[in-house]
Amino acid sequence: MLIGSAGWVRAEPKLVHIERSHYQDLYVEESQHTRCVSFRDRDQQTCIFNDSRDFLVWEYYRAVFAAFAFVEKPQKVLVIGLGGGVIPLAFKQIYPRLNLDVVELDPAMVRVAKQFFGFAETDTLNVHVSDGRVFVKKKLLEGEAYDIIVLDAFGRNWTPEHLLTEEFLNEVKGVMREGGVFVSHSRAKNKLSDSFFATYRSVFGEFYWIRTDGCCPLLFSMKQSYPDRAAITARLPELIQPMQALHISIDDYVGGLTQQVNWNVSAGILTDSYVPGNILQNRSP
Repeated sequence: MLIGSAGWVRAEPKLVHIERSHYQDLYVEESQHTRCVSFRDRDQQTCIFNDSRDFLVWEYYRAVFAAFAFVEKPQKVLVIGLGGGVIPLAFKQIYPRLNLDVVELDPAMVRVAKQFFGFAETDTLNVHVSDGRVFVKKKLLEGEAYDIIVLDAFGRNWTPEHLLTEEFLNEVKGVMREGGVFVSHSRAKNKLSDSFFATYRSVFGEFYWIRTDGCCPLLFSMKQSYPDRAAITARLPELIQPMQALHISIDDYVGGLTQQVNWNVSAGILTDSYVPGNILQNRSP
């Protein structure tokens, strides 16, 4: 039991399932209001509200939807990292005609998503058990292209290293349609964060980004030219009503987009031969 500041008692989350994995075992826990899947160190990968599935628990889930302000009439979406399936299910709820590919490294996570988080595949929502980078390379060779690509893969302390590098970002760029957008969370701190942003800038130029509570900034990167703020804002009238189905104040997230540079622009670029996350993450700015 935990004692709150006002003296009330809050029960610890109840462990309801352990899913064994070749990578990291997954722990499904339930509290009065939420169900979450975590790694053993309580590093939560997905949370949902038990009684209010239309409300997205984490702000970065909601902020991802700002991607739709960049892309006119998206048809094909790639999500790298399934978790409990919250983002792809939310996309399909608002835009049921989207064709969605989801890539998940761990088959154990797919099982948990289906058993405990209401995830299900359809004719237009397909899960591929694969490393995200391998999948992107395959699609690059096949000439496939996506309107929206979301990188939602969490490592223990930062985005997996092989999904941080300049080479990977160029591969992503190769499977983006003209006018498409790549959305990624920047889970990093200290000098790794500086290098993270500097690497995106070297590949995508002056990207947009937005702060989110509880996680990390989200980056919105494009293949070539970027729309100005007026063009992005002009999309709001057609987005506001659909987003209300998930209680997303899309005008707030679009309004929070910025191209401000607040990192060390001379930081080292992350490459396949230089990505010392463990050193940079723990080194003070």
